Amino acid sequence: MRPVCLTCLLDGTPSAGFYPVQADWACFDFKGCGMTAQPLDLDDHIAELLQARTSALMRQSRADMEALLGKEFTYINAQGEVCDRRQYLDRYCSGNGPRFLKQEMDIVRIIARDHAVAVLLDCRDEIEFAGEQSNGVHRALYIFRKQADRWLWCEGQATEIR
Repeated sequence: MRPVCLTCLLDGTPSAGFYPVQADWACFDFKGCGMTAQPLDLDDHIAELLQARTSALMRQSRADMEALLGKEFTYINAQGEVCDRRQYLDRYCSGNGPRFLKQEMDIVRIIARDHAVAVLLDCRDEIEFAGEQSNGVHRALYIFRKQADRWLWCEGQATEIR
């Protein structure tokens, strides 16, 4: 992973400083335009949630994935299929859908506001489905929301980029 410098999403000007995210560095805006730099522990926690999500996905662990999802979870996969929480769990954590053999993620951008965090990722997947293996690179947007005292994955969308 290489350092990433972000610009202010509202006015396009370069950000004021770098901010560590997992093993990478991401740049957040400090100019008071509405984005806020979050404490390191939030970024660490989001990175842990992403790792837990990938682990549950690769193991097809319904219980572990279910614990990470918000009640109103919605996901749009790279083929444009919309899944609610139950449909997502049935498709990706049942043993009947695609099986992820490998997934690597690079954080492109993190945007934190009050009780929500948007994470833009590049994902490299190796998948097996119906006996066929395939590889793909996707751009994904995940939204985490703080609900009660926990951060949960509430929305996601993937778009194939290669």
